[in-house]
Amino acid sequence: MKLAVFDFNGTIFPKETIPFLIKCWKEFNYSKYRLYKLYVILLPLLIKYRSPSLTTMSKEEMKIKFMERFATMFAGMSQSEIERYFLKVEKEARQYFNLEVISSLEDFKDSEYETVLLSGAFIQLLEVVGNRLEFDKVVGSTILNDSKQGNKNPSVLSGSQKLKVLKENYKSKDVDWENSYAYADSIDDLELLEEVGNPVAVKPDQKLLEHAQNRGWAIIN
Repeated sequence: MKLAVFDFNGTIFPKETIPFLIKCWKEFNYSKYRLYKLYVILLPLLIKYRSPSLTTMSKEEMKIKFMERFATMFAGMSQSEIERYFLKVEKEARQYFNLEVISSLEDFKDSEYETVLLSGAFIQLLEVVGNRLEFDKVVGSTILNDSKQGNKNPSVLSGSQKLKVLKENYKSKDVDWENSYAYADSIDDLELLEEVGNPVAVKPDQKLLEHAQNRGWAIIN
């Protein structure tokens, strides 16, 4: 089995997901009070994110914190209400999808490749995207499901965990990693990109760009 693995944030969807979710929350006229509370708990983290010298946390660790804090917006909402929100978000997001990446995805359809949408974004959003783009498998952050089930350690899928989680999903399969593909935009995804024989850096951050250029990897800009 050969895989074609695609990231969402920064790869299929070129924008920062959390700011986009906040923008959609306002445009859809959801609770202003919940939004105000979110701003209050995000502000200290945002200051640290923009001034890394103020914290010992890595960018990846801060992204996880952003996800955890944004998830508090959905406290008390029903599953159907949450699903409706993400359905509307996907409708807004699809106009920004990277068409070159989508074209690459289409090339893997009806072939011996299994397509995988693998991202740290909320699984509720990824499943809508995955259905629309006809991915074979979708893997993402289950933090909202875990929180509703009372899990004290809700799951946010960070870049450094992606390869481990992907291998867990395919542990019963004989994956041909050398002939598999992976598309991603961040140095956080380096472990995943290095595992496959065909890594593709999509509008990469500076560190990943330098690494991709040094290794002669394909780059989509």
